[in-house]
Amino acid sequence: MNRRFFMAGSVSALLATPAMADVAGADDFDSAELPDYTHLLGPAGMTPQGLATPLPREVAMARDIMAQAPRTSPHEIMAWLEALRETNQDGERYNEGWRDRWNPLIVGFFAGTGLTPSGDLTPWCAACINWCIERAGLKGTGSASSGSFRNPRGPGRPRLGDVAVFRDDARGPGKGHVGFYVGGDTRRITVLGANQLNERGHHGICRKPYAVRSGRLVLDSFHPVTEGGRESP
Repeated sequence: MNRRFFMAGSVSALLATPAMADVAGADDFDSAELPDYTHLLGPAGMTPQGLATPLPREVAMARDIMAQAPRTSPHEIMAWLEALRETNQDGERYNEGWRDRWNPLIVGFFAGTGLTPSGDLTPWCAACINWCIERAGLKGTGSASSGSFRNPRGPGRPRLGDVAVFRDDARGPGKGHVGFYVGGDTRRITVLGANQLNERGHHGICRKPYAVRSGRLVLDSFHPVTEGGRESP
């Protein structure tokens, strides 16, 4: 499901401010100020979901979460994000979309990888995947488009932690969804990913089963993250 982007003129100023709390032992990336987000906001200066900017303490919490994330395998990092229970003052978790304010952790996935939304501002599934890959010290695709993970070799036989790439032909070239493969069979696979509907009714980071050959999304391929970047044909 697409996350539409809305106007918020103060986003750049807020997110460019220093964190309110330093994280002991954080490396240069973790402790650095979040960069100016202007380059990723689109031509009108837009931000994900809610119209309101997050509270300063919510921005600080998002920074802390990113700094404390493990540096294990990409799918283990995603599992760590899935297990987050920290909430904002409205009881909304940091690993899911918020109703009234945009979630600074989600925006951080774009800024932390230097990715720029493209097309109709592809939702945050690919940005989160790339952030986990780069957090693990591997090379991502360098794109916020789910289509950037497509493997010309086709589905093949997946391994735990490979990126499952779905296409949505109805929405046009390059559109679809991505998530880490964590199990399944020839008919249905379980994907650990972002921007997926969770048990709380939010689009967040969770595990979800997807049919391989039915429904709007169709399994296109598996992308081995251990090789990094886009595979050659």
